[in-house]
Amino acid sequence: MKRFLSTLLYSLFILFFVNISAFCADNVSSISNQLSFNNKIFTLKFSSKIVSGGYMNEYYKTKEKGHGWTELITVMSHPNSKYTPSDFVKGMMSAQPKVNGFDNIVVIDKKTNEVTAAFFLVGKENNYDYFEFNVLKVAYKDGNKKGLKTVQYAKKYKFTDAETCVQQLNKMNKTKMKYFNLVYDMQIPKIINKELKAWKE
Repeated sequence: MKRFLSTLLYSLFILFFVNISAFCADNVSSISNQLSFNNKIFTLKFSSKIVSGGYMNEYYKTKEKGHGWTELITVMSHPNSKYTPSDFVKGMMSAQPKVNGFDNIVVIDKKTNEVTAAFFLVGKENNYDYFEFNVLKVAYKDGNKKGLKTVQYAKKYKFTDAETCVQQLNKMNKTKMKYFNLVYDMQIPKIINKELKAWKE
């Protein structure tokens, strides 16, 4: 009888462990497809292999997708990159426009070799123009200083004329350090190596 009970309890324990493991695996998987940033949830809706041999993951707000987005988080891996994080950021920043009224920001963490930078672009979409504010964080892919991984937050500020252009530029300048610090303190999410497109053209 004791042996039977011991066997039964052991079997129940194994079954419990397997079910808990499956539950945790399912939840980690679902959590890995979402990011929380500035008290908002961003969901992985696009993922693709890139020329560098790594992957690009794009996280969008709930009702947004590839076109017409207002905020976007992009995670990328560059496993074959020979650049240091600093050199990678220098290359990115040299290609960005110099605009009066906005100062680019670059901060290097000498302990971790991580580099965080803020810059902005100017674009046009449908019937409006916009500033695209970006914060990019770059780090080595692993402890051997081989390859790179990045996370980039982008936010659009729309304007239609000279007056709203100045208003949006001022708004962007007022909030830029808030978003910069959020990305600076952010752990670069683990890259998801799969093909995904959550919308149809």
